[in-house]
Amino acid sequence: MKTISVFWMVLLFFGHGYSQSLKELAEWQIPYPAAYLEIDNSGNIYLSHTQTHQISRINTEVKPCTTQTIGGRGFEQERFNKPKRIIAKNRQAVLVMDYGNQRIAVFNERLRYMEEINFNKNEYPVQNPTDIAQNISGDIYLIDENIPGVTKLSRKGEIIATFGGYDWGKGSLSEPVQIIVSNANFVYVWDKQKKCIQKYDVFGVYLHTIPVSYNKLTRFYVSEPYIFYLTSNKEVYCYSQIDKKESKMEIKEGLNSVLDIHITEPVDILERLKNKDYEQTVRRMYILTDTKVVVYEITL
Repeated sequence: MKTISVFWMVLLFFGHGYSQSLKELAEWQIPYPAAYLEIDNSGNIYLSHTQTHQISRINTEVKPCTTQTIGGRGFEQERFNKPKRIIAKNRQAVLVMDYGNQRIAVFNERLRYMEEINFNKNEYPVQNPTDIAQNISGDIYLIDENIPGVTKLSRKGEIIATFGGYDWGKGSLSEPVQIIVSNANFVYVWDKQKKCIQKYDVFGVYLHTIPVSYNKLTRFYVSEPYIFYLTSNKEVYCYSQIDKKESKMEIKEGLNSVLDIHITEPVDILERLKNKDYEQTVRRMYILTDTKVVVYEITL
């Protein structure tokens, strides 16, 4: 087994007293610096290169793995203007949040253009969506930099509902920055102004507020029952929704360029929710740095 840095040992131990282990599985060099990371159900890697207006797919199902990159700046079908979030929960419909072109572009798993949801059309209340998420049924959730709430769309782009607006009481949003739908179908929204993460059910019903005790949060990811945070100082936090404890871990030398994380869960989260010990499971943690993607198998 490879030598494990102190950082990873600390990351895996945040106060529960469970038996934990970590094993490095693989790493892949990336073609260009990337801002966002997504993993599909087969372990293929999708990257959003915001600066070069491109997206890439690393096919890990073949050996040696292959990398496909499309894009370049433009508004045509296979071009982008500052692409951000990629969603690949359904391999048949990979969603790309094309921020500068005010649209969600939809591709198949081979990155062939299929269709788009264009927010320049008058029927949409949103004009500048900044982040998207998708539930297991295919519904899309998005936040807009000029609108405080969340807009829920069908997979075809029809508006289903809005929630989290100014009149939403405890569940209201002031400055939503990032949205995630967990594999357990809970909706999490980071509100930068309120310094918290709001949690809703899949229909938009407010559940509770998770306070964020620091100001420089840049990205978070949910792997039930844990929430992992990244900050602009490259610090990593982990919050347990079971015991309501938050732990801070310092990133050690050699791991000081973490840009995004993604955690996959090989066991069906909905089945594990029936088991009170479901947090003790094997996951894979994908780490995006400025030059590569590294994957670890972690047991919590």
